[in-house]
Amino acid sequence: MITGEALFDGFKQTTKRPFRLVPYFDPGVWGGRWLEKNIGLEKKSHPHAWGFDGVPEENSLYFQYGAIRIELPAINLVMFEPIALMGEAIYARFGTEFPIRFDFLDTIGGQPLSLQVHPLTDYIRETFGMSYTQDESYYMLDVEPGAVVYLGLKEGINPDAMIRDLAAAQEGGSSFPADTYINQFPAKKHDHFLIPAGTIHCSGSNGMVLEISATPYIFTFKLWDWDRLGLDGDLVPFILNTANAISDGIGRRNGCRRNWLIVFEQ
Repeated sequence: MITGEALFDGFKQTTKRPFRLVPYFDPGVWGGRWLEKNIGLEKKSHPHAWGFDGVPEENSLYFQYGAIRIELPAINLVMFEPIALMGEAIYARFGTEFPIRFDFLDTIGGQPLSLQVHPLTDYIRETFGMSYTQDESYYMLDVEPGAVVYLGLKEGINPDAMIRDLAAAQEGGSSFPADTYINQFPAKKHDHFLIPAGTIHCSGSNGMVLEISATPYIFTFKLWDWDRLGLDGDLVPFILNTANAISDGIGRRNGCRRNWLIVFEQ
C-alpha cells in the first residue's frame, strides 16, 4: 500500500501541524443519551457511555497517501516521534507515553459510574513499575436535575466497617451503602471537580462529564458497581480481598488477588 519510508515521514509531518484523533465511542451499562442526542451517534441497545477523543491508546489516526487512506493506532505516533510530539522535558518524565487524556463520560438519562479509585504514586511505582498515576478532574459539560459527583470519604467513618460492607456487597449479601461513606456534591453545568489520585470518586447519573486527567494506560480500581450486571450479563467484579492492612497515615488496603487498591483519604 505504502512504503515504510512514506509511513515514517507521515509521522514526522503529523508532529509539525495541528491534527486530531479519530473519535471512538463505546457503550456501557451506565451509558446515557447526551452523546447520541448532541453529536448524532447511532442509537444502541446499550447507550454510549464513553467517548474517547484524545487518548492515543484508545484512538487512531488517518493518513492519506494520494488515493490510499490507512488507519493506524495513534499510540504509534507517540512511540516513534515522542520528542517531536511532546518535547524533551515531557519525554524525559513520561517516556513514550502520552500523559494526558480527554474523554467524555455520559450518564444523562443513565446510571452512576462505577465507584472507583486510582492508586497513589508510590503504590503504582512499587506494584506496577509505573512512574506516575492518575490525577484527574471532571468538567461538567451539561447536567440534568439531580446530578451529583461522589468525591472522597466522609469524616469520621470506620474504614474496617467500610471494608466489611464492600465485602458483603461483593458476596451479594447486601448493597453497599455508598451514601454512608462517600461525600456527594451537587453538580452544576460548568463545575470543575479536581480528583487527586487516592480519592474515591465517580459521577452520579444525569451528568455529562469531560474527564481531563494524567493517565497511565490502565489501573482504575473499581470498588463497587451499584449491583449491576456487565454487558456480558455477569456481575461486574470489584475488590476481591481486603487483607494486609497498611497503616501509613492514610490507611491503604491492598487486595491480594487482582491488586485492587482502596485508599482512605479524608
